[in-house]
Amino acid sequence: MNYNSWIKKKSLQFIFLLSWRTMFIATFQCDRHLEENCQVDCFWSKVENRCTDCALGYQGPKCTLPCRYPNYGRGCQQKCDCGSKNCNPLSGCFESPECEAGFIGPNCSHHCIYPHHEKECKHTCHCDERICNHVTGCYFNESKEKETGKYDQFFVIGISIGSGILIMVVIFVIILLPRRRSSHREDGNHVEHSVA
Repeated sequence: MNYNSWIKKKSLQFIFLLSWRTMFIATFQCDRHLEENCQVDCFWSKVENRCTDCALGYQGPKCTLPCRYPNYGRGCQQKCDCGSKNCNPLSGCFESPECEAGFIGPNCSHHCIYPHHEKECKHTCHCDERICNHVTGCYFNESKEKETGKYDQFFVIGISIGSGILIMVVIFVIILLPRRRSSHREDGNHVEHSVA
């Protein structure tokens, strides 16, 4: 093998490795994904309108799974050195057994990350990220939302039926009025011819 072919071979290997490395790393950077590709260990943030890494303590499809004991932290890559009851998936081991609703971790310093809320972040919001509060959950009452949806549906149906009736009346008037005028003219002409 001569020197030129060896250089070509090594150059091609280098380019291949460099492009493979770039593609491999790009697949693990959530911010490079579009919404439809934002799935494993990433989630689509409607607030930021982009694919983002899982929040601390979460992993899996659309970041819906908390880290499994004994793991915690970003990407669930850190390990708790305490019992499972004192291992928080966000921040690891903690001494404080009671945090206020919506907070978790050492000294209760971390707030729950969407879609989680309330005591120990164990409840899940079933609403958009913009209206999910880490303490209280969704800002609206889901039963009232469903009732409002029913009234909205009746409103839309009423507007549709009313519009349809109005359109039919307008068409009827447009078609019938010219015919009535022309029939009155014909009747008037008929009378005039018989008198003359």
